[in-house]
Amino acid sequence: MAALTVVPAPLSALAAASSQQFQFVYELKTQDEARSYCREHYADLATVESLEDAVMLDKMADRSRLTNPNGFPYRAWIGLYDDVNTWSWSLSDPAYYSEGQENYRNWFVEEPGNQGGNEFCVMTNLDGFWRDVSCTMQYFAICVDLKGLFGETLVLTTAALTWEEAQQYCRQHHTDLASVRDAAQNAQLQALVGSNPWVWFGLRRQPWRWLDGNNSTFTYWKSGQPDNGASNEHCVAANFEDAGKWEDWSCDFKTAFICSGWPVKNYRIKLQVKTMSVNLNEPEVTEEVRSQIKQHLRTANATELLNVRWAEDANGTVFNKKIPTL
Repeated sequence: MAALTVVPAPLSALAAASSQQFQFVYELKTQDEARSYCREHYADLATVESLEDAVMLDKMADRSRLTNPNGFPYRAWIGLYDDVNTWSWSLSDPAYYSEGQENYRNWFVEEPGNQGGNEFCVMTNLDGFWRDVSCTMQYFAICVDLKGLFGETLVLTTAALTWEEAQQYCRQHHTDLASVRDAAQNAQLQALVGSNPWVWFGLRRQPWRWLDGNNSTFTYWKSGQPDNGASNEHCVAANFEDAGKWEDWSCDFKTAFICSGWPVKNYRIKLQVKTMSVNLNEPEVTEEVRSQIKQHLRTANATELLNVRWAEDANGTVFNKKIPTL
């Protein structure tokens, strides 16, 4: 006999703001701990897609329970985070890079630093080391012209531009902002810098992502935020002392949190097999049986948003032979 657990799957892609269901949890956890809790009991840490969502949360918050013995009450995690290591090249064609070349980096000491919480673009200078800075700064830029399979020319712009203006210029007049695939290519950029103190090239990152993969671009930052004030503030909490507006915090800060989705319900089904022509505990067999049961549930008009998993004993065994009673 074996047992199956049927669990409605996380509703990580709720279609509209009006269908969002939020759950405040007034326990103190880090953002990672909060996310684990939300994924186990609901769907995920909350995504705030609109002003309507933000106003709803502000009305829902029980401020008398948003206490924190470590200081800074009235905060609650949401599912927004900043991964400072997700750098990508403006020239994104994978054929341009050999294995490992997309990941070449030559950072200056303690870079990237993300000072002020808004350093998402990268520049270099005569020393050849890289530094992250605000994309709104104006510098000369290095473009690349690609001709044929092997022809490649680096071109320095004649005017100072923001990073996005430089990208637009390079794509209009050349191929793209220059990538740096190895130390030799970095030396070529270094030689081209000349008397310019700083120059742009093609590396930048996309800041602030939702943990559930939602692509919403809505923001609700408190004035002066994000600021990366402690140099490691990569997670976001809503401050319900200020209408639920957002602040960046160290992800290890322990505070209350907000989940999204409906409570998970578990159903256990016992399965009895009368004859065994194969070893039912072979991984391929148990997976095939599980898949067939899941398909049957869908065919029977059960919700498609479900997970089906085996309940294993301490030895990892799914099926156990029933001993007849005398």
